[in-house]
Amino acid sequence: MDHFNRIDDTGVEANAAAGDPVAQTRLGVLYARGQGRPRDFQEALRWWKLAAAQGHADAMCNLGNLHDMEDHYPQDHAEAARWYRLAAERGHRKAQFNLGIKLEHAQGVPRDMTEAARWFRAAADQGDQQAQFNFGLQCVQGNGVPRDSTLAARYFKMGAEAGERACQNSLAVLHATGDGVPLDKTRAYALWTAALRKGDGQASRNRDHLRQTMSSDEVRRAEELAAIFK
Repeated sequence: MDHFNRIDDTGVEANAAAGDPVAQTRLGVLYARGQGRPRDFQEALRWWKLAAAQGHADAMCNLGNLHDMEDHYPQDHAEAARWYRLAAERGHRKAQFNLGIKLEHAQGVPRDMTEAARWFRAAADQGDQQAQFNFGLQCVQGNGVPRDSTLAARYFKMGAEAGERACQNSLAVLHATGDGVPLDKTRAYALWTAALRKGDGQASRNRDHLRQTMSSDEVRRAEELAAIFK
């Protein structure tokens, strides 16, 4: 997976050489991308470490991404987790999510679902849609946290309103069953319709099953409601 987006490289080398951690981080990205220079992960590593030494969280997360890669660079889960943790502790949203994944799957760190939930929730509170789903799922399952479908619904709702398909599907399940939220077939149908627009096959099956229990008026209102979801 390519973690590094294209960026503007105007004046970046001079600023990086002068010790600017933002420029150092950007220059590392340019080397990782091979943008305007040969692709060179060792140079990316060098510049990111310089920026990380100054406390730059983006550089720390990029170092985690580099060690997490399955190609182009030797994968090292423990080193990736170490850098993600350093960035996560500084409030870096994506590093918080990535650290949660490491803890969930015991990649370079012992499996710890309670700790994973803590980092997923931190990232979710900053708007990370994948983290909103992961934390919500843990709440539904009571995995690493006390089972709390109401709290799960709150986080699924965040992701659902932002267009996250998995959150839409999961929130629909809660509304269809009245688990942690009021029973609301209309909203469940609307959410599954939104997820279906993104190609979710399970949403299609769930919606078709639910439709058999609804009146034509309920279906009409559900389809109108579906239009508000991304």
